[in-house]
Amino acid sequence: MSHLSGLLTSAVEDGLIPANPALRLDLPPARPKPIFFWNKWEAEKIITELEEPYALAVDLDMHVGYRPGELFGLTRRYIDLDTWQIHVHGVATRTGWRAWAKSSKSHRATPVPKRLREPLKAHVEDLGPDDLVFPAPGGGVWDDRNFARRIFTPAIKRAGVKLGTPYDMRHTAASWLVQKGVDLKRVQDLLGHEKYSTTLRYAHLKPGAFDEVLDAWDD
Repeated sequence: MSHLSGLLTSAVEDGLIPANPALRLDLPPARPKPIFFWNKWEAEKIITELEEPYALAVDLDMHVGYRPGELFGLTRRYIDLDTWQIHVHGVATRTGWRAWAKSSKSHRATPVPKRLREPLKAHVEDLGPDDLVFPAPGGGVWDDRNFARRIFTPAIKRAGVKLGTPYDMRHTAASWLVQKGVDLKRVQDLLGHEKYSTTLRYAHLKPGAFDEVLDAWDD
C-alpha cells in the first residue's frame, strides 16, 4: 500500500488523477516482528567459520550494531586509534555512496570493544584515509545482499546455527547489551536509533523485566 500510494501521489502531481484514494484507506496497524538475534555461542560459531577480515567485521558488528551500509561504507579516516572510537558519518547504499547517514542520530561515535582493538589496529595499519575498512574482494563496496550470499550465509550454514541476515547483527548487539542490563538510552545512542520507541522493542530482554509481574502472581 505504501508503494501504491506513492505511485498515486505522483499521478496526482502529474495531473493524471484528481486525488489519491489510498490516502483515505483505514489500514490495520503493522504488527512488529519478534526480535531475531544470535546468542553468544552462536555468534562465536559463525565468526569461527569466517576468514579475515570478515571475521573481524562480523565480530565488531555483533557488538556495536552498525547498519550494513555503515559497516561496509566505513573508511579508515573515521577510526580514531587514540580514543578507540569509530565515527559514523556516511553510509553505503544499494544505489551508491551517500555522504550523510540515515538520520541525525545516526551520526555518532561508537567505542571499539577492548579485545578487538589490537586486531583492528593491525588491520587498518596500511590503509589510506579513504580506503574502505571492509571492502568487497574487488575493492569496491559490498552490497549487503551479495555479502550475505557469498560470505555470511555460507558461514552460518557451516556453523549450523539459525539463519539470519547481516542486519540481524545489529539486533544481536542491542539484545546482548539490554540482556546485560545496559540502560536503554545508552543502547539508543550506540545504535543511532532516531526514536526511543525503536529501542524500547528490546525492553523485554532486560534482567528482571517481569519480576514485578511474577512477584504479583506469587503473592
